[in-house]
Amino acid sequence: MKQKIIYWTPRTLSIAMVVFISLFALDVFWEGYDFWESIAAFIIHLLPTFVLIGIVMIAWKWEQIGGLLFITLGVFYMIMTANSGELLAGMVLTLPITLIGILFIVSGTKSQRNNAKQKKGAN
Repeated sequence: MKQKIIYWTPRTLSIAMVVFISLFALDVFWEGYDFWESIAAFIIHLLPTFVLIGIVMIAWKWEQIGGLLFITLGVFYMIMTANSGELLAGMVLTLPITLIGILFIVSGTKSQRNNAKQKKGAN
């Protein structure tokens, strides 16, 4: 049971983060653009979502690599927002992304330990 929680928590949080980030792209529909400009702006605003989806896919398969990518993304975003003077706003996104990365690393470490124990017990 504990192993399932450790396994599913970062995955669930990462999907929630993708949905949360995607919501920011919806603001283009209230900017007064015509249809095609709105679609183009919407796709451009979804670029961070696409990056995040790519990282989630990597983390789902290779937890520790994906965890490091999440942490790197969090640090990168924090640096970007610190320079703009929006440190508090940046932390709203940076801290959950970094936490997800840490949870993926923990999950990957636990999985490796369990696999090693199973191999050792099979011998």
